[in-house]
Amino acid sequence: MTTSRNTNNPYATRQPWATKARTGRTTRLLQQAILEAMQNRRAVYVVAANSNHQHSIQSSLAAMNPPVGHGIKIENAQIFPELDWDTLTLRRGHPNCLVLVDHYAIECRYHAVLSMWGAFDYDGPDDETLD
Repeated sequence: MTTSRNTNNPYATRQPWATKARTGRTTRLLQQAILEAMQNRRAVYVVAANSNHQHSIQSSLAAMNPPVGHGIKIENAQIFPELDWDTLTLRRGHPNCLVLVDHYAIECRYHAVLSMWGAFDYDGPDDETLD
């Protein structure tokens, strides 16, 4: 069990989502963003965890060669006050816009809650928590 966050809660250290690392989720998210922007003519906002992550997603999007004027914006969650995390909509945003949040942004923002979600999972017969 490891954690990338400093926390006083010893149970908020598991990363149940770690088994999904490097499975193509961001690529599929960007493919959906392109589809929504081009076929459904929607403004699409992709939310990244921070500025480094934002640049990484922008590079990945550029490598996919989306059409010019695709209408996809990559935003940094740390400095994107318009995002309503409860509804995944933009405050004062156009009703036709779509907000897609990258999994890493969710993991960063809700790390402690996600860790607690799996903190008491039973990992099988070798799980020492049952001793």
